[in-house]
Amino acid sequence: MAKRYDINSALLRDLPLINGSHSSAVGQPKAHTQSPSVSGTAVIGVAFKGGIVLAADTVGSYGTLCKLRTIPRLLRVNKSTVLAMSGDYADFQYIEQLIAKKTMQDFCSDDGYEWTPKSLHSWLTRILYNARSKFDPLWNSYVVGGLEDGVPYLGGLTMLGISYTAPYMATGFGRFIAQPFLADQLEKNPEMDEVAAREVAIHSLRLLYYRNRESSNKYQLTVVTKDGSVLEPIKEFEGVWDTALMIRGYD
Repeated sequence: MAKRYDINSALLRDLPLINGSHSSAVGQPKAHTQSPSVSGTAVIGVAFKGGIVLAADTVGSYGTLCKLRTIPRLLRVNKSTVLAMSGDYADFQYIEQLIAKKTMQDFCSDDGYEWTPKSLHSWLTRILYNARSKFDPLWNSYVVGGLEDGVPYLGGLTMLGISYTAPYMATGFGRFIAQPFLADQLEKNPEMDEVAAREVAIHSLRLLYYRNRESSNKYQLTVVTKDGSVLEPIKEFEGVWDTALMIRGYD
């Protein structure tokens, strides 16, 4: 298994003290990450007739500073399975390494097995719950999407290893801003097609961009249909701030 790299403990280990000794001396307590360093905000998932859409902006926030503008938070696992992340980016990179290693093992076994959305969802549940049980959680929420035996599948995960499925989902601040909008759109159009699902996902990101200081107008989409999965390049939508002129009390 890949070794989880904690930048905080690495800095403490490699930083010499004034007297020439190191901070990781015998007898020092073991330290765990208490909060994320660089993190990503909400991701959106929408199931439509024949597939799923995942969407996320590309900002990496250092605290409340939008430091990194074009980091991808979507992962194409294979032709039927994709993954989206919100939370600590370093822990997401660790999960990427684990998935790549597991994929290579399956390839070398040559038994015809590959990830499905349901199997990846179940496996990630165990990984996150195991880390949480050691009091060293992975500070992420995930959305797993794809086609399971030709049926659209969306599964969510919290950092505590709690898993659930739904026809639409949003993580982070999107649970309060985007999820009511997604519920309304799915209720009005339960048989929406890919075009409608893409518009709903992008509009959800737009709602977050106007209301969440850690969101961005640069975003990325991934779509899974019976023809396979596609991870699209980073795009950008224009913001409309005309209503700002009507706000009073913040001059």
